[in-house]
Amino acid sequence: MRLEQSLPLLGLLLCAVPSQDMFLVEISGTRVTITCPLGDKGIQWALSGKTDNTQQGKFTITDHDSKPANLSCSLENEKRELYLNARVCANCKELDALTVAGIITADLLITLGVLILVYYFSKGRKGRASSAGDSRPRGESHCRHP
Repeated sequence: MRLEQSLPLLGLLLCAVPSQDMFLVEISGTRVTITCPLGDKGIQWALSGKTDNTQQGKFTITDHDSKPANLSCSLENEKRELYLNARVCANCKELDALTVAGIITADLLITLGVLILVYYFSKGRKGRASSAGDSRPRGESHCRHP
């Protein structure tokens, strides 16, 4: 079987494999919120060896100090673990994609405007002789001295 013919079959097999449940991590400022993939109720959380009796599907760390931590959530006999290495900062501002696109577009328009102004003002200066120096015409002399 050629490679081109087996690629669609490989794609179907990858789609048929069930995806594994994953943690949902939300970061805002110095607050980190983790959602357990096992459910919403009766969850036992453990952060770096210390257990927390939150019993909810979401666990919030209010003042995270950007140090790596081992986090786990368990429900009865199922347990999921997460290595949390989230960098946070107190003075950071969140930007959405529309704001970033607006900033880039404005920068490009300003750059284009400056380019047009430089072209316009330098266009008239081409080929002008400077006024400094003597005012005699330059060129060949028509008179020959014997």
